[in-house]
Amino acid sequence: MGRVILREGHRAEKFYLIIDGITDVYKLLENPVTKMSSSRLVAVLKKGSAFGEIALLHGKRRTATVTCQTDVTMLAIEQEDFVRIFMSNKDEKEPDFITYLRQIPQFLGFPMEKIPHNDSYFCHVAYY
Repeated sequence: MGRVILREGHRAEKFYLIIDGITDVYKLLENPVTKMSSSRLVAVLKKGSAFGEIALLHGKRRTATVTCQTDVTMLAIEQEDFVRIFMSNKDEKEPDFITYLRQIPQFLGFPMEKIPHNDSYFCHVAYY
């Protein structure tokens, strides 16, 4: 555990949806007295949570470091696909890949509404 998924200050390339597992979110915070920076735990993300959109939306560097607290399974969506999927205003029926995901045991109980439902795209499943 403790494997780094993304690091604060790095260039943004992907958006993540947690399918299973727990991650920790850390930010570098400056001590107002000593002016020294240290990494502080600011959030814990679990199954169904998403992260990585801030830097992608604003063309900025990563604003936090995310590490694995447990074994984590997630979907990683490339920046180009993220923009196409989330910036689109198309209203469509549920795509075939969502119907397929609903049949996979690991996705039982997963909040499918968190997965984009517009035109098909490449989605990389990563195991950390």
